[in-house]
Amino acid sequence: MGVKPKIILVLVTLLVLDRLLKIVLLKNLLASQAFFNWYPRLTLHQNYGVAFDLAVPHMIIVVMSVLLVILVGALFIKIQKKQVPLAIALAFIFVGAVSNLYDRIFYGFVIDTIELFPRSIWNIADVLILFGLIRIVFMKKNNIT
Repeated sequence: MGVKPKIILVLVTLLVLDRLLKIVLLKNLLASQAFFNWYPRLTLHQNYGVAFDLAVPHMIIVVMSVLLVILVGALFIKIQKKQVPLAIALAFIFVGAVSNLYDRIFYGFVIDTIELFPRSIWNIADVLILFGLIRIVFMKKNNIT
């Protein structure tokens, strides 16, 4: 059976939206500048750390991110036809991780774009990763494979 083309189309669409939003805001806003002044709002935040701006040396983040992308991608390939629900969750994580890794390699930081409330700035790639992780936790809790 495998992962359905609709899921792949959704992931590609979200990846393109993430990349486009990051590019538009990077070209049109200064760092920490907002597109409008109410929440949630579009903003440009250069995240040099990991989650919640935790400071970690750049090279360690890049190496760990590359290893994570390889591991998740390999696991996806291995299980995509046998464990479709888990493969879908891994695909969401993979796409989000690849987009953020691209930022780290080419810009030196992750471009965060959506400020939900003060000091909570995300991007679409972060949401994809979170969705994949929540899906895995839900599947584990309900014994779904």
